[in-house]
Amino acid sequence: MSDLKKHTTNLIVSNEDKVSSLYIASINREDKQIISIYINNKKDIAKFLIELSYYLGIKEPPTNTSLKLIIDFLADAYPTYTLQDIKLAFDLVLKGVISGVDIKHYQSFDIIYLTSILNEYKVYRNKIVLKIKNKEQYKKDVADGYIYDSKKGSENVNQKMADLVVSLYNQYLKKTRDDLLASPTIVVQYNMLYDILLKTKVIKGKSILNEDNDKFEYMCNYFSYAKQNKVDLKSSLYKKFGIN
Repeated sequence: MSDLKKHTTNLIVSNEDKVSSLYIASINREDKQIISIYINNKKDIAKFLIELSYYLGIKEPPTNTSLKLIIDFLADAYPTYTLQDIKLAFDLVLKGVISGVDIKHYQSFDIIYLTSILNEYKVYRNKIVLKIKNKEQYKKDVADGYIYDSKKGSENVNQKMADLVVSLYNQYLKKTRDDLLASPTIVVQYNMLYDILLKTKVIKGKSILNEDNDKFEYMCNYFSYAKQNKVDLKSSLYKKFGIN
């Protein structure tokens, strides 16, 4: 089996599931990560890149010097990605699933061409990874009692949720919006918080807010309003939920 075929994902699985499975695999199997292959056997990456160039219709494979530069760059810029990620990135662009990038190689397989594809894939991948983290955070919040689970039950769910809001609000007061946005964990927390507060009717947001950035901005505005109007969030939430 060629190196390229080994790194081709199941064609029957959806594109989103392919990216999800590669992300999870890269976490659970560090030996699959580019940085691990780079440390243990760079020749495997070189062989993969040569086959990929032929796959794309490039007649002359990259030179050894060019390959070394590309391999060093991949290990530095995309250390936790897998070789399957690279193959999938090109496949998704070829299929038109990822747009906004020129797939034409003009018979040149270099760092600029490779990163133009991978950077678009990174944006696509990050959205899917964020969904995975949202689900993981949701499960954690259920386990911790911040979200009511009808099967599990939770006596103090309202108080825990109110305390969570206050905790995130206090965090908001100490950071700039750019600092908050730069933290994937905080963005996930704000997205989850929006969904929770909307469901419990604490806020009257829009259920059509599907974009993560929209939810994040809404919660920032929610906290900003509380700050400007000197709202005692803890007392307000405790009163709403009937907590003594």
